[in-house]
Amino acid sequence: MNLTTGIALYAAIVATSSLTLSLRKWLLTGPVLALSVMACGRTFGAVEPDDQEYIVLNVTNKGDMPTTLSTMAAFQYRTIFHRWLRKPYFAAIIPRPNLLGGVGTPSLLAPGTTWMGAATYDDGVLEMAKSGKLFVAIHCSHSKRPAVAKVRWTESAEERIARVAAQAEQQ
Repeated sequence: MNLTTGIALYAAIVATSSLTLSLRKWLLTGPVLALSVMACGRTFGAVEPDDQEYIVLNVTNKGDMPTTLSTMAAFQYRTIFHRWLRKPYFAAIIPRPNLLGGVGTPSLLAPGTTWMGAATYDDGVLEMAKSGKLFVAIHCSHSKRPAVAKVRWTESAEERIARVAAQAEQQ
């Protein structure tokens, strides 16, 4: 190995490292949204008591740039394959996803801040949530695709008692 080969090898390593670091920086800059869903949220301590259950979506911008949240939506997919293809069986928007005068959509979400949206259940959406096929999404200005999170329903004590009693009657 002569001097020119060594210099060319060194230049190739440096150029590849520089390209890798630039690509990593390009992929990690911009808004990065983290979603968390509360399937059966309730309010208490409010001016007006409320016995309704809500789907509550918390969106946190963990990136380094702001984004605008435009629409909160709900989806149901028939299969995992349909979810992968983004072909929902059921789709609905939530026009006013705020509780007790909170910030609705559209809303600017700065880096390091959190936005909360909520919606009440109707009978059909409640069945979708209980079956584990309901997804909640937020559409943003920085991406063509919405950020999607699955609604994971947890059975309440009353529901568990009713289910066990119904099973006991059947036997």
